[in-house]
Amino acid sequence: MEVSSSNGVSDAKDTTAAGPGSDTSNTATSNSASEDPLIQYVVLRRDLIDTWPLGSVVTQGCHASVAAICSYKDDPDTLHYCYS
Repeated sequence: MEVSSSNGVSDAKDTTAAGPGSDTSNTATSNSASEDPLIQYVVLRRDLIDTWPLGSVVTQGCHASVAAICSYKDDPDTLHYCYS
């Protein structure tokens, strides 16, 4: 999780990516060194921080991230992202 702050308000985005060429024992396809890594960004609305506690805003972003992964749980790219 990467958190940056320019004026005391945090923006959070997930920049975790699986490394290319990782060995896996599942059915996911393996990325070659020439392919771009798969990255998931979580964008949080800054205007919600004025009315919601920061932890609640970040929690909603985490829930959205997990929901996106669950929606595509059988996709080969998602399997590689999660298990490599």
